[in-house]
Amino acid sequence: MPLYYCEICENRVRATKIMKDRYESLEDPIIICQSCRYNLRVPDELKCTRTTKVGHRCGGILFDRTITKCAQCRRRGYE
Repeated sequence: MPLYYCEICENRVRATKIMKDRYESLEDPIIICQSCRYNLRVPDELKCTRTTKVGHRCGGILFDRTITKCAQCRRRGYE
């Protein structure tokens, strides 16, 4: 069973079965722990690039380096 580590703080990330399945299905997954997400330590190149109606960036965190939209924006159909 592989161990997963945060790309920002290098701490071990506990992964649920759903997360493990998602990481295995992606070519180059981005793994970030909850504390880095909560404390806003995620760099801009790992965030969603969609611009909202008022001109702000979405700010959602990506799961894969090959896409430019976060999961929530893709689910809602923003292109």
